[in-house]
Amino acid sequence: MLTRRETRARLRCDWERIEAYRSQIGLPTPVTRWVVPSWLAVWCYRWARHHHLRGRGLRGRLWAHLGLWLTGADLPAGVDLGPGLLLTAPAAISLCGRAGRNLTVHALSGLGGELGAADVGAGPGMPWLGDDVTLEPHAGVLGAVRIGDRVRIRSGAIVTEDVPADGVVEPSAPRVLRAPGGRT
Repeated sequence: MLTRRETRARLRCDWERIEAYRSQIGLPTPVTRWVVPSWLAVWCYRWARHHHLRGRGLRGRLWAHLGLWLTGADLPAGVDLGPGLLLTAPAAISLCGRAGRNLTVHALSGLGGELGAADVGAGPGMPWLGDDVTLEPHAGVLGAVRIGDRVRIRSGAIVTEDVPADGVVEPSAPRVLRAPGGRT
């Protein structure tokens, strides 16, 4: 169960990563952090998770819905994301599973489950990610898979199998399934 102190410590770690990313890409320091969509999404998620773990499910769902409404990021209270969460563009991000420290999620990426699949530690059918994992734009992790530490999932790659630590996942080459006129 997360205490208020632990939730605030995770939020500090999250904000440090957001600030470092913003300075790295040359964005100015905001007058207040409340105008940064990445911060709003993570802040609402952390408090949703806090209330969820303390048995206050309705409050948790309200915080999660507020984050979805304000930023477009779907981060349910039941999702377990470690400290140092960085969402570079929170709109249209959906995360369901478990992740360790310093997860970086770029635009239009996500984690999702598979009904009726095995449990690899994140819940039935949900993916489990290690520390320092990066999901580039349009990347996804689907099903009950384990992703090791320091893995980078490149743009457009969809992961449906386990990936060892320090791996890089490239998208597969496109292939023609059916030619015009019905010939294959």
